Amino acid sequence: MVFVDAHHSSTTLIRGNLDSLEAPDGAARVIQRPAMRAVGELARSREVFDLVWADPPFESWRDGLDALAAAVSGGLVSEAAVLCLECPASAPVESLLPERLEIARDLKGGASRVVMLRIAEP
Repeated sequence: MVFVDAHHSSTTLIRGNLDSLEAPDGAARVIQRPAMRAVGELARSREVFDLVWADPPFESWRDGLDALAAAVSGGLVSEAAVLCLECPASAPVESLLPERLEIARDLKGGASRVVMLRIAEP
């Protein structure tokens, strides 16, 4: 399990939460970097993930979509992976989807939504 956030306060909170859960050593990593930089570093490690969740600040929701697309193109996700984007309810995700991704489920609630994506069949 890998957590990525660019802000020190967020990564400190994540580490504290992991400590309170008494997660075994090595069960999770916390990377303090911008998402796109972390995706590049993780792609070089050749790790593959089955679940990727992007929850950027609402005003930068497109950065989250870009990071998910980079994870796919960088070989970071399995073919059966679920990719989730949390974004404003009004975000036009459908019109900006990268070629290899399709919406599997769209969950809306109030001002936000979680768009669950999958790799499209060729």
